[in-house]
Amino acid sequence: EVVNAGLTPPRLADWYRGLTCYVNASYGEGFGLHLLEAMGCGVPLISTAFSAVGEVFDPAHGYEVDYKLIEAKNRVYSGRWADPDNDHLIARMREVYADRDTARRFGAAAARRAPAFSWDAAIEKLVAALAKHGYLPPAAAERKRAA
Repeated sequence: EVVNAGLTPPRLADWYRGLTCYVNASYGEGFGLHLLEAMGCGVPLISTAFSAVGEVFDPAHGYEVDYKLIEAKNRVYSGRWADPDNDHLIARMREVYADRDTARRFGAAAARRAPAFSWDAAIEKLVAALAKHGYLPPAAAERKRAA
């Protein structure tokens, strides 16, 4: 099934909740909001834990996929990407299909973890980092914590 339309937040949440698992086979993510949205809806993940994804996802919340590092070669990105192991990805999907109870437990764990990644928490960390490195006066970070 392909959904070729914009979804309102409630419809998107319904879409996520209709999944057995969310499969992410990208080479890397700057953040991975789609993964966090799926987790927040109680959907287990199948993904590598490479780059920013590893900040949100780990094997306690879904099915980690092996990968090999490859050179990122395009005009925008440089460095390395994670090339997911296709055989391992398929094996993980088969695990979900064969054992839905474990998948539901992973989904419940993911739903408990997702709220830790709020905008307020992100802003607090950003303000603290900026103050630590001299881009904001230390008092700015203290005011944010007191508020």
